[in-house]
Amino acid sequence: DPMHWTLLFSHTGLPTKLFKRSLQCRAYATAAGFLVIVETLEGPDLGQECALNLLQETLQEGEYDLTGELVRFLVRSARDMLSNAQEEEPATSWFGQIYASFSSPLFSPNERERLLKAAVHKFLSTHAAALIASRRLQDLATFIHKSGFDIVPLLRDEKLGVAKLTSFKQ
Repeated sequence: DPMHWTLLFSHTGLPTKLFKRSLQCRAYATAAGFLVIVETLEGPDLGQECALNLLQETLQEGEYDLTGELVRFLVRSARDMLSNAQEEEPATSWFGQIYASFSSPLFSPNERERLLKAAVHKFLSTHAAALIASRRLQDLATFIHKSGFDIVPLLRDEKLGVAKLTSFKQ
């Protein structure tokens, strides 16, 4: 129950420390479970930063089961952050500083959400391109299936020739 989280974590330690410990132990599902708690108790900037770190780890380890959930968390979290549109203290985390730059009056809430989605898409595109370049097609198929990543635009726009069908001749 979120009403008791403050009391609980005053005894167990900060959720971010528990998240990091789970990440170090490669307990990715446990780490993912802490994301909503981190976001609620320590702020959306830190929740987003943790989610991006976990996304990076799960992609590097080929743990694609969580990839789709993490992408949905990031998009939902950004949408919630934008819809709240409240003034907060200046962000101190690296992601918070980047996100704060989106908070300028020059960017509408829709534009900020679009920028975050584009950043996550770029992250996933880079991973997909690396899988293609290393000819890890089974991993690529699993990644696409479990993350919901749309690879068609990447293949259409591929400029380095990594994804040409002739690249896969033996």
